[in-house]
Amino acid sequence: PTEESTRTDGCTRWAEVCEFAERHLRWSRMARTPCFMSMLNPGGESGSITEHMDVELHVGDESSQVLRRMLGRSRPICDATPITHILFDQQSLAASAVADIRKTGQTLVLVIATGTLPTSASSGKSTRDDKDLFVHIIRRLGLALAGRLKVVIRLFTDDSNVAHFYNSVRARLHVEVDVVGRTSAETASQRNDDRALVAHINREAGGFEAF
Repeated sequence: PTEESTRTDGCTRWAEVCEFAERHLRWSRMARTPCFMSMLNPGGESGSITEHMDVELHVGDESSQVLRRMLGRSRPICDATPITHILFDQQSLAASAVADIRKTGQTLVLVIATGTLPTSASSGKSTRDDKDLFVHIIRRLGLALAGRLKVVIRLFTDDSNVAHFYNSVRARLHVEVDVVGRTSAETASQRNDDRALVAHINREAGGFEAF
């Protein structure tokens, strides 16, 4: 592909990611469910590789405005995608909430929106160690939550290597995992198939009937 076509495709995918994030925000507000959002490569002057947003700290439309500002500062085209940095943060967050989750019988849904393989913070190349660390952290998170964890990996790419990796690690994670690609949404939209589109969106949300 040409540089221009690659840039255009990247912008299109990024628009999908932004729409996806705002959809999850609306769901959490409608269901009054705690929601914590994290983003890689947020941009800005801080030099940080992650930025976070606790939806419960914002009232009404303020949460949407905060999310849009966070997305607007991002660097969607970036070589390094250290997903494990965010997973470390989520692991700490889950550890602090594990007692409540066990007491109420609730389930933590971890939704990962990505179009690439996990890397380190300093390299755009995904290594065996990067992939193993990704698996290790999610397994530890599942153990900490006594199995009350569901992982949704929403892929924003047509790269078969990326899809193959995330589908192949499901058996190693020892938690419930759903890998949701772009194809089902695109096919449903093209066919005007409302039931298929609703099913796709339901999977994005973790399969909860409330959605």
